[in-house]
Amino acid sequence: MRRTRMSLKHKTLKRMMIRITHLYLSKMTIQITYQGQNPPPLLISSSQLEDFRESYKKMNVAHKWVLSSGRCVEDTLFEHCERLPVESLLHSWVIDLDDREAESLFTTEEWNEIQRAVKKLPEVDRTFADSMMRFSDVKTTSDLRRVLKTTSFLYENEPYDRLKHYDAEWTEVVMRK
Repeated sequence: MRRTRMSLKHKTLKRMMIRITHLYLSKMTIQITYQGQNPPPLLISSSQLEDFRESYKKMNVAHKWVLSSGRCVEDTLFEHCERLPVESLLHSWVIDLDDREAESLFTTEEWNEIQRAVKKLPEVDRTFADSMMRFSDVKTTSDLRRVLKTTSFLYENEPYDRLKHYDAEWTEVVMRK
């Protein structure tokens, strides 16, 4: 039984790492493809909108974010997103601090409060990003095995440096489990 739990844990970690890779690669692709332009918006499906509504209904009112102005962030996002015909990060309750659409929903004081409260994501280490790029075309377990067998998180003849390579090595260990 213990071995099964470990296997499920490792499978979950693998799925998470693959999702992170795809999310990271998708963001990179958009930045490269659309340099300086907005990507074309995707229409939101009725099932996506229903999922959004359900997630809002299930929210615990006590856990909602109420700004010092008394305004509830989740309620504001919900009211705005319910009318949006296209997909937005806001439908996933994600506030991008660089998103002018999100900023426009709040007063200057409220937006400043949100910016102070939301921590920015750390920069992605280039060595780690390069290592993750190896998995960009992986679609099957056979593809994953091939990549793991034929590539490394280290460049050819590069010595291991714990400070530089730890995250990339950890990812590879997780993918192999």
